[in-house]
Amino acid sequence: RDDNMAETTIAQLKADASRAFATKDYIRATKLWDEALRMGPSDQDVALIHNNKAACHMVKKRWGQAVDECTLALDRQPGYVKALLRRGKAYESMREYRKAQEDYGKAAGLGNADAKVGEARVRKAQLTSAGGAGAGAGARQADMAKSLWDQFAKMGAKGA
Repeated sequence: RDDNMAETTIAQLKADASRAFATKDYIRATKLWDEALRMGPSDQDVALIHNNKAACHMVKKRWGQAVDECTLALDRQPGYVKALLRRGKAYESMREYRKAQEDYGKAAGLGNADAKVGEARVRKAQLTSAGGAGAGAGARQADMAKSLWDQFAKMGAKGA
């Protein structure tokens, strides 16, 4: 019975956090997701919550924190395409193009019918052709990578 109550409370906290995120109250959303994490959710919920917290960090351009949250999500659910794509975007924003390519490559290699997997393949190819894999990628490549990501995001790969 306590498990059912905890599940309901976790579900309510997740729903409240999602509403806070939708209204751009990122601090409240993060606090609610943290509260849900303290209640001991399933691995799938832990992954989802960390990925959503990463979205809050992305909005605030806190790339390193976004990477950390996505990594926590991927620790619980290694094949989580949204977390791989979000972490790839964060790495890209930090100009860590090799790491971004790795994440896009992992997402692309999952081989399921998810549209995001196809988008990951496109993004990885675009980064490769932009020369982003070079350790000394300059501002021109960074601008090109950002432009490509913006095009990519319009295709729907940027959901929370």
